[in-house]
Amino acid sequence: MKKIYILFLFVSFVLSFTSCAKVEDPRKGGLFGYDPKGYEKRIKDREANLAELKGEENHYTLDQKGLETHILNEQTKIKEYQQRLILFNKQLNSLENDISSHNIQAKSVLLKKRKIESLVQELHHDAWKIKQKLNVGLTTKKEEIVQLQIRLKNLIEEAELLGDL
Repeated sequence: MKKIYILFLFVSFVLSFTSCAKVEDPRKGGLFGYDPKGYEKRIKDREANLAELKGEENHYTLDQKGLETHILNEQTKIKEYQQRLILFNKQLNSLENDISSHNIQAKSVLLKKRKIESLVQELHHDAWKIKQKLNVGLTTKKEEIVQLQIRLKNLIEEAELLGDL
């Protein structure tokens, strides 16, 4: 039995060497399946992949820095716009107050204008009344003068008639 057991071990040992194929990944190869050229190729592939990833990382880092700069610029613009908005709101409030004040003054001026127009209208009416009275009085005076002239003429005629007598 000992012989069978030794024979079995020997056959297993021989078969394990013959079934080992060489692979590029040393983790998958057996003790005798190690391939140094495949391992070197795997290292070069990984280094190339690492270099590519580092290039992408640099690219993304630059993009990130550019985006951060852009964000800072935009935040600065936002702050400037907010300050301008505050200033514009103050100016707007001031203008609204001025408009309100001017509206009150305009109402006051409008009331004064209407009162003056009313007084002017009253003055025109009073002037018209005075003119009418003057015209009536003047007409009456003219008529009296005419009547007095007629009477004077009659009296002169009578005096001449009396003087002829």
